[in-house]
Amino acid sequence: MMRIDIRPLDKTELHRFQFFPFATMETHRRRYDLQEVGKLVFLVAWWDDLPVGQVLLNWIGGDASAVPPQIRALPEVSSLFVTQAYRRQGVATQLLDVAEHMTYAHNYDQIGLCVAETNRGAQRLYARRGYRDCGWPSYLARGCYVDPSGKQREWEERRLYLVKSLHEADIEKDFGEAKKNAAD
Repeated sequence: MMRIDIRPLDKTELHRFQFFPFATMETHRRRYDLQEVGKLVFLVAWWDDLPVGQVLLNWIGGDASAVPPQIRALPEVSSLFVTQAYRRQGVATQLLDVAEHMTYAHNYDQIGLCVAETNRGAQRLYARRGYRDCGWPSYLARGCYVDPSGKQREWEERRLYLVKSLHEADIEKDFGEAKKNAAD
């Protein structure tokens, strides 16, 4: 596992995202602003001074209208992304470890996330980590984004909602391993 530092994004580091291949600078600024008002934590994986991954820990999750209201009260991880050159090196696992540890430290015993029905790789990662289908039907998510050329694009995908129960022994084991691997 590669040695990385994971921490909430600091305003002085925001400019380092100008070449990050996920989302736009405006999106990163908006997410940072949401962190500043306490709605989420914008966790970044750093390799030296280079951002190589991210995940958002939303304190109020399940904002899609098709997500059942009883799930919306759970914290939710979203926008998990690792740059291509750093994939399959444990970065996503370490980002999830930190997000789950923070969630448990804030006295929540569950965490949720949504995943595209077609994203089998992510589904395998989440299953290994203990995320399970919450039992509700998949739902259609839609949105818009601005591509690197500045053109607005629309997207849609069917998503599953997964939930993980957080237990003290598991959180301490996972987070302890992540800290040990980061120190190696």
